[in-house]
Amino acid sequence: MRGIYGKIVLVGSTIVAMAFILSYLSVGATNSPIVYTDISNITRIAYQTDVYVDYINKTPYFYVNFPKRFKYEPVTVCAKVYGNLVKGLGFRLSCSKFDVLITNEDVCNCSEIVFGYGIKHERITKVIWLKNPLNIPPTYVKARYDIAKKGEVLAVYSDGGNAVVRVGKKIYVGFEPTNATLANLLAFYSIKDVNRQRSLIVVTAVTVASIISVFVAIYRFLDKIIYKIAGFLALLVIPIGYVRYDKDYILLNDTRRMIYEYILDNPGTHFRDIVRELNISISTATWHIRILEKAGLIKKKKVGNKIIFYPTGMEKNDLIIVAALNNEKATKIVEYLLNVGKAHARKIAKDLDMNVETVRYNLKKLEGMGIVRSKAERNKIVYFINPDVVSSLSNLY
Repeated sequence: MRGIYGKIVLVGSTIVAMAFILSYLSVGATNSPIVYTDISNITRIAYQTDVYVDYINKTPYFYVNFPKRFKYEPVTVCAKVYGNLVKGLGFRLSCSKFDVLITNEDVCNCSEIVFGYGIKHERITKVIWLKNPLNIPPTYVKARYDIAKKGEVLAVYSDGGNAVVRVGKKIYVGFEPTNATLANLLAFYSIKDVNRQRSLIVVTAVTVASIISVFVAIYRFLDKIIYKIAGFLALLVIPIGYVRYDKDYILLNDTRRMIYEYILDNPGTHFRDIVRELNISISTATWHIRILEKAGLIKKKKVGNKIIFYPTGMEKNDLIIVAALNNEKATKIVEYLLNVGKAHARKIAKDLDMNVETVRYNLKKLEGMGIVRSKAERNKIVYFINPDVVSSLSNLY
């Protein structure tokens, strides 16, 4: 029993170490600055799960389920104006229960972004951000007001006039927004400083666990049980840094593209097959498969007691057939039934030189998948290929 618990502890510490190291490596691998066109995807993800932010040289990087000092918690917006812009940025809209009101009038004692409040004029000019949570560049806007409010100046015009001023929970804006400027304004409410002390404790614990696990894993790495468990758990818990899921960008990585092309050529393949055929490590395969899943390029499905991977868009019937035919004995039985039409289990076993119980086991699985059907005939149960999948199977032989 102690040995089992020891292995579980070892697996856990190994996974934590992998998560810690891979997340920080991802910063170096994806060092492009965040731009406002990315924020809609990040916002939608952040409504579903925890998204954290790290700043490197003033540039924000976003992480899923990996704690950093800052957390991205997108607000729910009541938009009296510029509703289409807000929706396009991925924010939830609701005027019955909201966090921030966007309006042209200062109307409530709540968090507001108020457009058009101050000394009126009209000109095209540049906005320069003094506080810049999304690190957007200076932006040309249609300026209508100089903000006369006394408060924290967040942005100025190129001529020195106040463009954005924060007073308590309210932000006053003197220009018509663009996607970038509106995303930056909403980021003042959405990016929050989490408990720094708690973050330091987490980082310290992860570092200690990493050091321990590295020394222990050196001589236990090839242990078969840990090999299986670690690969499975890593598939579930390794975080992905910096959210960017466009297909062309993702497939720039040679290893990731090789895995994706292998799954395209071998739909219904198992995780072990990918690792063995491509000669890559479990941790490498796990990391890249998780990214391909997040990007929507591949999917996984449990068939029987195994997880299979397949390209997104594959028809359900074709997927089930491919999964079934990954089994050599099932394949022989299907080929046999396609040729003879129908037969009972003992005849199939005799003609294929198989154990009858093996034949019955595979027939039961194929029937459960909808590939094979059975019926009573002359006091015997005979099996035949489901007519609905005959055409798909015929194309394979």
